[in-house]
Amino acid sequence: MAPLPPGILAFTTEKKDEVFVALDEGVLVKTGADVLVSVRNAMMDADLEKLRDVVEKEFLAMDEQALQVRRVMAKLESSFLHRFAKINKP
Repeated sequence: MAPLPPGILAFTTEKKDEVFVALDEGVLVKTGADVLVSVRNAMMDADLEKLRDVVEKEFLAMDEQALQVRRVMAKLESSFLHRFAKINKP
């Protein structure tokens, strides 16, 4: 399990197409060959320039108070997940 900071996640599909995902804070979990990503807010596009425009309109439009609340909640969730993972380790 790893925390994901806000940023761009790139991956390749089974058809070898590259896809970009702009994401807000989240968590990445890898179990065997499976990779799961859980985020609060995400936008996906194969065109990085279009994705940039969407990010400017959507993510950056959030007001500062909403961002502060989300940061606090993300820290609480992350702390909970870390403690939960420690409890469940053999």
